[in-house]
Amino acid sequence: MASQKPSPGLSTATAEKIVQRMAELGGTQAIASREFEPRLLQTSLFQECGEEYIWGETPSTPKRTFLCQNRPMLVRALAEALIQYELLARRLAKSIPQKAQQDTLAALERIEQSLALMPTRRQHASTHRPRRPTINKAWSIVQEAIRTLSVEDYVRVAKARRREARMHLLNTMCHTFAAYGPSAYTQTAVYNGIAIILLHFEIEKGTPEKVAARLLRWQHHYRKPSKG
Repeated sequence: MASQKPSPGLSTATAEKIVQRMAELGGTQAIASREFEPRLLQTSLFQECGEEYIWGETPSTPKRTFLCQNRPMLVRALAEALIQYELLARRLAKSIPQKAQQDTLAALERIEQSLALMPTRRQHASTHRPRRPTINKAWSIVQEAIRTLSVEDYVRVAKARRREARMHLLNTMCHTFAAYGPSAYTQTAVYNGIAIILLHFEIEKGTPEKVAARLLRWQHHYRKPSKG
């Protein structure tokens, strides 16, 4: 499939305007419709293929059009998933491990102060509320665990949150293609299509084939085992 020049990612000013317009227009759905659906339709998947079709190809099959189960819903759901991810990614990018540690310790002190103000008198409904010694013991365990966390621990937490956000986006896009995309799409075609979209939005870098292969490896690595 012919490569297409990616559109610019969200700048800080753009992200702030989107947050403001979300409040004005009623949330992510309205912004997805006005801001992200047009950008999504600029990808090579949706160009010049008919209103109910999208393009598809794999490294081993030629490019051709596929009939969607519901293309408008496909575009709408993908756009909303993308805006939710981009806004979350923007917030995570602003998160500073040192500040996260300071905020956590400050919250710890506020909780400690609140516990100190708890009445010490014997409570009548002792079967419904834990006794003070039990609360103090539990709180000591929480305090010890939190105060031993280093800045490096907060860095690892931030990386894990970014990875979880990326995996949530990937899972949402996979489910969206399964629900509204072409029923004849193979797994390879789905991942190649997702790769094209993520490249267009500058969420990923590389070629569609390499990005699709990387996404598939992530999916297999982080997929939780099914129950039953």
